Amino acid sequence: MNKILLAIMALTHVLAFGTKTAHAQHEQIQTVSLDTAIWNTTGILSEKFGRGTSIAVLSMGAGSLKMSDYLIDMMIVAFENTGEFTVMDRAPLDLLAQGTSFPTDREAEAGKARSIGRLLDVDVIVTGAFEPVWEFHRFRVRVIQVRTADILNLEPVYVQSDNIIGLLLGQATKNYFTGLQRLGTIFLNLLPGLGSFAIMNDAFGGLIQLTLGAMGLTMLLAGQEATAGWHDGLISGGIILMGIQLAFNIFRSSSHMRHVPITLEVDPDLLNINAAASGNGVGRISLFYTMRF
Repeated sequence: MNKILLAIMALTHVLAFGTKTAHAQHEQIQTVSLDTAIWNTTGILSEKFGRGTSIAVLSMGAGSLKMSDYLIDMMIVAFENTGEFTVMDRAPLDLLAQGTSFPTDREAEAGKARSIGRLLDVDVIVTGAFEPVWEFHRFRVRVIQVRTADILNLEPVYVQSDNIIGLLLGQATKNYFTGLQRLGTIFLNLLPGLGSFAIMNDAFGGLIQLTLGAMGLTMLLAGQEATAGWHDGLISGGIILMGIQLAFNIFRSSSHMRHVPITLEVDPDLLNINAAASGNGVGRISLFYTMRF
């Protein structure tokens, strides 16, 4: 039993160190805002393709339809603002998507993208994906040349999470954990409750696991010293309790989501207010404002 406990403690230490190291590596990755990622991407493409190239932003894989629509719309605007491309409007793309049941919220396969590009009569199709990676997101863009079938995969850009991304992904009241965090929680909970407390800040789940684990271990240890009449019962009871803790650990660590309301913070510098006369007379004006957040 002592050897088993020592092995569990050693494994826990290794997992905790590995999780800490992974955090440190991710902190070294440079991130930008989502708008910066979009504008930088369109700037790179404007240098690679000739002026007047016709282009269509076909689809963007993301965690929600709202996020996909936002990425497509913003990339269309960014391409138009470069003044280098002939950009396909969003309306024809939506009509085509409805007519062909083509999902605009998934990254398009190259062959399918070329076929749609020929229907739209454009030179270049843009598709890509917006994927969660640890505490930020990876923005990938693929450019498919319709006539030559050449494919250009741009270097992925890492985007810092913010309130707007949370809202577009439907996470306004939920804070999701990554797969790596969930896996780390499961393994750290081999020492019952440690992962739930340390990674997920899940007091309820951690307390239940700590209680089950402590009771199971106590029964196992007591069974080692018990008389023949109690030995088998205590050992069996301890194994059952620790099995329940393991099952609860896997279920809770895989499904738990902490609820954290997202509060939008408005930058006063992004609030533009203009006044215009609304008619003759004293004090009759109309106020127009644009607010970005």
